[in-house]
Amino acid sequence: MNILIIGCRRAGSSLANRLDQLGHDVSVVDADPETFEFLDSAFTGFTLAGNPIDQETLRAAGIEGCDAAAAVTPDDNTNIMAAQLAAEIFHVPKVIARVTDPDRETIYSRMGMITVCPTNLSVHALSSALLEDSDVKQLSFDNATVSFSRIHPSKGYLGRTVGDLTDRQGEEQLFAIQRPGEGIYLASQKPYWVIEQEDYLIFAQVID
Repeated sequence: MNILIIGCRRAGSSLANRLDQLGHDVSVVDADPETFEFLDSAFTGFTLAGNPIDQETLRAAGIEGCDAAAAVTPDDNTNIMAAQLAAEIFHVPKVIARVTDPDRETIYSRMGMITVCPTNLSVHALSSALLEDSDVKQLSFDNATVSFSRIHPSKGYLGRTVGDLTDRQGEEQLFAIQRPGEGIYLASQKPYWVIEQEDYLIFAQVID
């Protein structure tokens, strides 16, 4: 893919390095040329110093031929404006904006903009780490985050079937069951399994 990264500080440079290592054609634009020092010495992409919300700068960076663009500067306003330019003026097929303010991230997500909020992701990760008995993982898909929690069944679950739990209503859904010695199965694959104390139940919930 031909990808434009707008912003080359810690997040932007790490993303650019990663994509370059994966073999993508990467261009990076930043107002401060000194930020290009964050790029690996083996980085093979294109760099351009200039105003990231200036259309001529974006053209010079190759945005008109891009398959995707990510605006990841430290400034939310710059990222939102750059993302809007990429999507609405240059019609880049996939555009992502880094938005650190959770309230603004919610607003722009509802407007259809694909956003990543490091504040929300950090809060979810930190709260999971602080809860010693939890076994929680998060995955992000576009502008949504799905939380997976793995627990031993409570007494109320013992003796019931997997199907009993998948039929329940609510935001948290039984996604899979893990049985020692037999592996992990989607809940839909083992609806008649009777839940035992040694099992792990894996629930999924959309949290953002």
